Amino acid sequence: MTTGQPTSATPPTRTLAHVGPLFTFLLCLIIPDAMSVLGFDRSDGTQPWYVTVPEQWVFPVQTLLTLGVLVYFRRQYDFRPFTGLVLATLIGTLGIVIWISPGFLFSFFEMNPSVLKHLGFVHRLDGFDPGFIAPHNLSLYYAVANLILGVYVMASQQWGYW
Repeated sequence: MTTGQPTSATPPTRTLAHVGPLFTFLLCLIIPDAMSVLGFDRSDGTQPWYVTVPEQWVFPVQTLLTLGVLVYFRRQYDFRPFTGLVLATLIGTLGIVIWISPGFLFSFFEMNPSVLKHLGFVHRLDGFDPGFIAPHNLSLYYAVANLILGVYVMASQQWGYW
């Protein structure tokens, strides 16, 4: 007999369905740093590969865990026909162009790294280094926590946190 009361089999909320995969993905990013904090010495050449280069196993596990969360919540997503696909594609392309343009323009015009380096025009070949933003990772974790909170607020429309 059903009483109308929520049970343990109650389907998860839409908010959790949207925040869960992002949270899972970001949580896995902490694993390599956590290994160092827990005492695993990544610079020790006698350690096995999964200790010295945890990214080689963390990233595939991260992908599979996130995929598992997405599959688990698949009934919570509304897959309607695409509307505004052209506009979304144009805006996404523009965002990527703006993102990579400083490094490209610096290399293409062989610019001098004077004052322009403060505007992002630097010669970058090594990719993004989050240590530049947060040398002790505390600021980076704070930014990631704010990102997760922002995604939750946007998905749930509960603006009381702001």
